[in-house]
Amino acid sequence: MLTSYTPQPPRAGGTYVLVMQAHTTLTARVGALGLCTLPAGWLLYVGSALGGLAPRLERHARRDKALHWHIDHVLQAATLVEAWCHPSPSRLECAWAHMVAAWPGIARSTRPIGASDCACHTHLFAAPSQLTVEAVFAALDDQWPLLRCSVEQAQPAV
Repeated sequence: MLTSYTPQPPRAGGTYVLVMQAHTTLTARVGALGLCTLPAGWLLYVGSALGGLAPRLERHARRDKALHWHIDHVLQAATLVEAWCHPSPSRLECAWAHMVAAWPGIARSTRPIGASDCACHTHLFAAPSQLTVEAVFAALDDQWPLLRCSVEQAQPAV
């Protein structure tokens, strides 16, 4: 559950990025995609929640939920660190995913995680460092003002 916000995520719809950390290389069963291996380090997932950012971010932060979306499976293994969001009625996730994918040093997931309803290769990316994560935040924030939200999530089961 989200506990402290800087600022509080809006109830309005919009686009978001989940910032996650994997402390070791992860292998997770991701629904119909099967087993996926995710590198240790920083992970970024781009999504949209046109029905409301706050409820979606609160759902992503919970561990006790039905595993509906690809990212639900990833979040069972990775630790959610924070979320960035931009309230807007426009679906911006593909534009954001293309921008993140083009960033130097960013690696795309080899599986179409989060991209089953669009033509993108994936919406899940690995960043080599926290410095890269911050650079991606700055680039997105420059074009679409972002709200940075703190999240609290239970540690993954070992």
